[in-house]
Amino acid sequence: MSKHRFPYIQYVAGVHHGKVVCVFQPEEWRLSKKDLIWRKRFAGTKASSEVLKKLQMVEDKVMRKFGSGNAIAYLSLMNWIS
Repeated sequence: MSKHRFPYIQYVAGVHHGKVVCVFQPEEWRLSKKDLIWRKRFAGTKASSEVLKKLQMVEDKVMRKFGSGNAIAYLSLMNWIS
């Protein structure tokens, strides 16, 4: 995950077995080093149930971004969520 994208990330979604199960709004990003690897973490608040429901409605589009097997996917939902 690129730290240069931190200012642009509005939501972080948790996905389990192809289903969006939770959504958070990051308020602060942190870098920590563990075993010579830099990890990225965020502190934030749980997004509203409305945001979760909207993401679940476009779940298939969200999951297509993970097709390459990556653990992280970036996407713009401007055209999918109104």
